[in-house]
Amino acid sequence: MTRITTKNIRYFALTLILFAAMSAAQSAKAQTVLQFDETVNVDALGNGTFVIHMEFNAQQFQVWQQKYGTNPSLLRRDFSKMLSAYDITEFEIDKNDMERQVKLTITASGVTRNMGGGQVEMDVPKQWRLINQDGPELKFNYLESLPNGVSIQHYVTVQLAEGATDISEPFPAAGGMNRFTYQQPVASRSSMPLVLGIVLAAMGAGVTTAGFFVKRNVA
Repeated sequence: MTRITTKNIRYFALTLILFAAMSAAQSAKAQTVLQFDETVNVDALGNGTFVIHMEFNAQQFQVWQQKYGTNPSLLRRDFSKMLSAYDITEFEIDKNDMERQVKLTITASGVTRNMGGGQVEMDVPKQWRLINQDGPELKFNYLESLPNGVSIQHYVTVQLAEGATDISEPFPAAGGMNRFTYQQPVASRSSMPLVLGIVLAAMGAGVTTAGFFVKRNVA
């Protein structure tokens, strides 16, 4: 399995792909603001689940349908090109035609770096502006401008694994990213396998010994 480097977390730039056709359909004088709600759930092993929820008006949804609605494999291919540094394990599309809503769920591994001693690093795009932190939950927002008067207001929630503490403020990192660090409890290895192994070994020895005495008594 290929390890992912978090400096390539730029998946929100995919909106340039998703709305290139949509932007062309808008009048140059029209000002259209879309709202995206995005969630990144990170587990203790550094795996991440990205959920992108999009809502469209009638014209925008028609453009979406024409480009991706009947060809979901094209959508996955476009995303995969932008996420080539990721080891994507799952890709799901949920579409609600009545409400003109689309939800993308992408699962990938290695979105954080374990620096040892329980310290973990995570990089996020520098455009993300931290507006609130409540325990292991961080909320960001940013405005993305696309051609022809189209803008996207992003609301991003990063949910770190339970037990994450000492979360730092984001600070500049290499590659035009921001980075924050936090402490994640180091999972202690269970002694149960060792105990179980000893018990099984003892049982095996007991069975062998019993068999030896049975053989002797029969003889």
